Amino acid sequence: MQPVEAWLQLNTSDALANQWVETVLAVTALLVLRWLLLTLIGRRKRSAEATYWGVKVINYTSGLVVVLAMGWIWRDDVKGLLTFLGLLTAGIAIALRDPVLSLIAWFYILFRRTFEVGDRIEIEGHVGDVIDISLFQFTLLEVGNWVSGEQTSGRILHVPNNKVFSAVFANYTDEFPYVWHEMQVVVPVDSNWQKAKTMLMEILTRRAGTVAAEAEAWAQQPGNHRFLVVYGTLTPIVYTRVEPDGVHLTLRYLSMVRRRRDTESEIWEDILSAFAAESDITFA
Repeated sequence: MQPVEAWLQLNTSDALANQWVETVLAVTALLVLRWLLLTLIGRRKRSAEATYWGVKVINYTSGLVVVLAMGWIWRDDVKGLLTFLGLLTAGIAIALRDPVLSLIAWFYILFRRTFEVGDRIEIEGHVGDVIDISLFQFTLLEVGNWVSGEQTSGRILHVPNNKVFSAVFANYTDEFPYVWHEMQVVVPVDSNWQKAKTMLMEILTRRAGTVAAEAEAWAQQPGNHRFLVVYGTLTPIVYTRVEPDGVHLTLRYLSMVRRRRDTESEIWEDILSAFAAESDITFA
């Protein structure tokens, strides 16, 4: 702290005192203005998404204005101020390594577009929808855990930004807004599995064919791709495999990320109704 004390002693003057007073007044005025704008947004009836982005814009703009105001106030003593801030920053970086690393990770997340608000990601075994990205942490609305079918549990997870540098994480919606899903239907070997497979394919085409067409159209747009991913056949398909307990018919199809459970439920209901009408098809 000796360099800091020396700087303060050398630069203590009426002009310096005025600069500090101007700095305090400017920051106070900006904080009051920010509070008024946030209050105004809170009173207006807007969608949750519009309110969220409005608050974000106000917060980031306030921070930028504070930096510009300080630069203007201290324009005559920039060298001394930079020396002071440099020494202060170095001390903070050593004492608060993780928060500083999280701040760097915040810039990385924003400019690298690792994930965005609204994406569904998995990091260190936790799955959730990103609902906020702040300077030091990002926030997830948890999906799964004790709740099945990849639906929200209602819990909020706060994850330090620096985790993006050390943990493997998956983004469900970054490059391709669809996911593959599979269902197993098992019928006895002596059952009419050929008819069952044909019926399953018809059900799958009816329930998932539209999504496959949408996915193919999306994949053909060059502007949608950030990575070198080769998309093969995207249409639904039913695979056949024989196991000791019977013939396994595996339904594989594309689904919207947040509709996997709904689509699977609809397909199972169609399968139950279809098999109930056939005397030569049963479940193993």
